[in-house]
Amino acid sequence: MNFLSSSALRRKKDTRRGVKFTIMVVGQSGIGKSTFVNTLLDTKIVPHKYEPIGTTIDEPKIASFSTIDDSSTINAAVFQRDFNPALADQEPGIAITESEVEILNKGDYSRIFLNVINTPGFGDNIDNEVCFEEIINYLKQQFDIVLAEETKFKRNPKFKDTRVHACLYFITPTGHGLRELDVEIIKKLSKYVNIIPVIGRADSFTKEELADFKRNILYDIEKFNVPVFQFTYDDDEEAIPEEDEMSDEEENILSENKYLQSIQPFAIISSEDEIEIDGKSIKGRQYPWGFIDIHNPEYSDFKLLKNVLLSTHLQDLKDLTHDYLYENYRTEKLRAVNGINDETTPETKKKEFLGSRDSYIPEPPSLSNLNALANIKDSMILEEQNEKDFANILDSAQLNSQPSISSFAQETISSQKSIDSKNRSQLRLLSETVPYALKQEQIQQRKQKLAELEAKSAKEMKLKEEALEKKALELKLREQELLAKMSELGISGNASFASDN
Repeated sequence: MNFLSSSALRRKKDTRRGVKFTIMVVGQSGIGKSTFVNTLLDTKIVPHKYEPIGTTIDEPKIASFSTIDDSSTINAAVFQRDFNPALADQEPGIAITESEVEILNKGDYSRIFLNVINTPGFGDNIDNEVCFEEIINYLKQQFDIVLAEETKFKRNPKFKDTRVHACLYFITPTGHGLRELDVEIIKKLSKYVNIIPVIGRADSFTKEELADFKRNILYDIEKFNVPVFQFTYDDDEEAIPEEDEMSDEEENILSENKYLQSIQPFAIISSEDEIEIDGKSIKGRQYPWGFIDIHNPEYSDFKLLKNVLLSTHLQDLKDLTHDYLYENYRTEKLRAVNGINDETTPETKKKEFLGSRDSYIPEPPSLSNLNALANIKDSMILEEQNEKDFANILDSAQLNSQPSISSFAQETISSQKSIDSKNRSQLRLLSETVPYALKQEQIQQRKQKLAELEAKSAKEMKLKEEALEKKALELKLREQELLAKMSELGISGNASFASDN
């Protein structure tokens, strides 16, 4: 009998129900992110900057946004469709938008439910720390949603997985290599998403310049130990099967991965325009010196990258996100739980201090009080195995007519069942506490940010008040000086008025 692995079962289920896949595009404005997404899907789902409303099939959903000055509105540089010169001097901040589209594969009629995450405003600020925090918080929030769902005692069968499986990081085509901004953000995002480096606007280079640019980027990736998605094994000979043991399909996959690894980072040219060439409609760019076909592999990796994302490596990206990135995040989250004895918990100390249970107000549950429940699953498996062993003893005792052993086994099984019942109640407590704890963490973060905004607003109001008081004092001094001059001249306001008449 052949048994399918968990990943194989997921692939079979996804093929039947449709694959849910999420990609994120990150890069500075004007680098070609929106054009690439619209060309990739052959559908306009991401609007360009200052493009009027109604140009896309659906308006993108704004998942979150943040600005440097903590203003409550998104300014023109981020997501406003009409240019507003009054806001041109402000920092753009960053917005995170979501756009969904369904793709139908005409070959096997399989469906892909694609969610595209865009990050307008990234890299356009003087201080881009707010961009780092906003994107990382968004990625962590998607992991927290899955973690909360997994710990529920009864899961939702229609739960929607919103984790980001691939991040296309668009490198600015400077020709020099990675910038400090690129190295910093890739290192921070690589803990939560698979990073695929992409060179936007590759038609800015000649073939020689593009080859030099790629070499500079690869040199910086190795020098600064920048973690990006690897198509091949990292010199792990044990992980690679022997050539004589590989099938033709495995050899093709291995050679394809080696080729993809060799051409990284992907240099792409995108265009939403279709141009008639020799009676054929081809997507490309028309220049005074000639025409560029974006699907031509001689100077554009667009076709290869599209195949990687939507076909050959789609499931690999999903599996790596679930089995490695999410598991590492989940492990870190549970390891962050501190061991607290019931006798020394803050709740117990508060009870002793107040001296009355009626006056005791419990704190909201948090991940810090779940250490005793962290290993429940393993203990339950062990107890179930012990229960089976004692059941075997009971059967053996009944067959051999040994009442003393039988009664002992029954008592032991009864105790095991009570322990198992206790573990199950603890598991139920865990399933109810973890989602609420994660929600409490988000609420505390929002409260902290609100408190910071209030403190900043109070400081600004105080400065304005001081400025107004200073201005009032200056006006009062000026009035006194004018009155003094008038008294020296021996005239008054009424006298001067009468002389004028």
